[in-house]
Amino acid sequence: MVTDVTEIRLRDHSKAYLTAFLDLFAGEVLSYHLATTPSMALVIKPLKSLSKYRGAVIHSDQGFHYQTSMFINTLKDFGMTQSMSRKSTPIDNAPIESFFHILKANIVHNKQYESFHDFKVIVDDFINYYNNHRIKQKLNGLSPVQYRQLTTESVS
Repeated sequence: MVTDVTEIRLRDHSKAYLTAFLDLFAGEVLSYHLATTPSMALVIKPLKSLSKYRGAVIHSDQGFHYQTSMFINTLKDFGMTQSMSRKSTPIDNAPIESFFHILKANIVHNKQYESFHDFKVIVDDFINYYNNHRIKQKLNGLSPVQYRQLTTESVS
């Protein structure tokens, strides 16, 4: 999995912060959280929902959230391994950056939202669409969820 935080400016010049955990197998957003501040809860809340992925490797950049003892200890509690990009090697985190770019191109650029709540509804809808309906050529024309379901069925 890869993770990162992105900042989004809203119409009233306030900011929203989005973090997401993206599965590299199918490109599915497994967990995410949107908040008005970049607090530790922004990354810890969605991480806690991933506790069933014991043994997973979580890759991030060297952002402050990922260097805190709270994040590191939560990973350890869930039996997860931390991986971080070296300084000046952002390409390691390209898949999550690509997801943020797609999200912003579709629901942020040239769009106005009256409130944080309105924006959150749109983000929830977009991530549902991204996971369940947006097909990807590299997944043989399937959505991330369809691809995961197909591949896990064939293993069973």
